[in-house]
Amino acid sequence: MHKSLAQYGLSSFETEITRRSNWLKNNSDTLALKNIKKIFSAFDSEEKQEITKAYEFSKDVEYLHPGLTSQAYFCHVLRVTFFCSKIKTKDKVNLINLALMHNILESSKTRIGGIKEKFGLKILKEIKILTVDRKREWIGNYKKNYYRNINKASTNVKIVKIFDKLDNVFLIKNNKNLKIKKRYLKEIEVFILPMVKNELPDYLSYFRELLCFCK
Repeated sequence: MHKSLAQYGLSSFETEITRRSNWLKNNSDTLALKNIKKIFSAFDSEEKQEITKAYEFSKDVEYLHPGLTSQAYFCHVLRVTFFCSKIKTKDKVNLINLALMHNILESSKTRIGGIKEKFGLKILKEIKILTVDRKREWIGNYKKNYYRNINKASTNVKIVKIFDKLDNVFLIKNNKNLKIKKRYLKEIEVFILPMVKNELPDYLSYFRELLCFCK
């Protein structure tokens, strides 16, 4: 186990995998719901009002993820947001808001205009950069171009993508589809680890150990 595991707000690899395996059965992730309260408590009233708006907007979205109810899927959003909340940055409110809404376009039928009207063009552009076209993701150079755009984007975009993948890595260990598992691990090694090294170097050894554990 990574010697500094607690600093990431995580338990052992085995515990985190079990937690997500239970969640995949459409059980609510109670820890994710508990942690969101910790996030809110760290902000002043004005900042809290801003992230509450993003939280409520994201929570009310109807997520369309195979095998998961909308309510269950939202726990993934909360876990990514919790990871992001542990990063020290002057742009914390915008980082939290992006984490809360990062998958809205990809996993729901929410209209672009609604996001732009409520939160502005900047965060809409960042959400669009993070959105994967699932019908094209393994065709040609799609992923290469996708990550090129992320690397040209703001630090917040890169941090959210890193933690989005971190939350998903725990699902790879027990994935019986070896083709998907191999693709996923390669994507992380080729595109995510260099990003972690540049943006969040303190997390690099943790990521590497987790990947080895999940192979």
